[in-house]
Amino acid sequence: MEIRNLNTFLQVSLIQNFTKAADVLGYTQSNVSAQIRQLETEIGAPLFNRVGKNVTLTQYGQMLVPYAQQIITASAQIETLLLNKDKIGGTVRIGFCESLFECLLEDTFHRYHQQFPHVIIDVTVDATAKLLKKVSTNEIDAACLIADFTGNSDLCYWNKEPCKMMVVASPEHPLTKLEDITLQSLDKQEFILMEDTAPYILNFIGLLFNNNVEISSYLRVQSPEAAIKIMQGGNYLSVLPDYAVKKAISEGRLVHIKLEDFNQTQTVQFITHKNKAITPQISNFLNFAYETFLTYIKES
Repeated sequence: MEIRNLNTFLQVSLIQNFTKAADVLGYTQSNVSAQIRQLETEIGAPLFNRVGKNVTLTQYGQMLVPYAQQIITASAQIETLLLNKDKIGGTVRIGFCESLFECLLEDTFHRYHQQFPHVIIDVTVDATAKLLKKVSTNEIDAACLIADFTGNSDLCYWNKEPCKMMVVASPEHPLTKLEDITLQSLDKQEFILMEDTAPYILNFIGLLFNNNVEISSYLRVQSPEAAIKIMQGGNYLSVLPDYAVKKAISEGRLVHIKLEDFNQTQTVQFITHKNKAITPQISNFLNFAYETFLTYIKES
């Protein structure tokens, strides 16, 4: 039984399409089909239901997935067992939401590159919904994102950390001079918001709607740091994760607007797909990213 065939099997099980899996692997569609047929012959059972262009795992395919993962992961570990870290190569494809990319960028990549100088880091910065899709179609190996924690059974959660959402403004904003501030105090206020597909923005807008509060979305940006800089120059508000604003608050550039009736949280998540074979390159990067995040939130 060839490891190459097991790897192809896992790719097809992730993407559920022979042609697209072939594109990811750099094979022809006929090569992928031949490898799967060979594996099915060795197993003695069909691994996929082939209906139209898409394929789904049979009962036997589902049973094979964890064994294939273990074999491929063990193979990757054996390949690097006798290598010094400075000789390990390969590529890791990591996706970040913008806020985490900004706070993890420098320390994580610098530390990782020092220990694994020959590993290429292919970074994608995108919205949470798009990152989840890219993980499910194996366009990226792992993702670091912030979202509602759903415990999706298709995902493996390497680490997760809760964080509070904060409404913030410049120190000169009129709301900073008030006491007993509520959601109603936000009515007609101008906001700088992140992209409207961000889960915490959707939750915040939904909360305002349910309380008959109408705000003006003055500007939409992807970068929390950009929002922070713009807020410092005017009477605008924003809602952002605590880790994205703690430094600006501690430096006096922003003020936390403490609303009596606002207590939203989200979960920072470091994830891979459950069918993804994890190499030491991937696992080490995720561990470094999580450690960097914990250090960042403690120091800021």
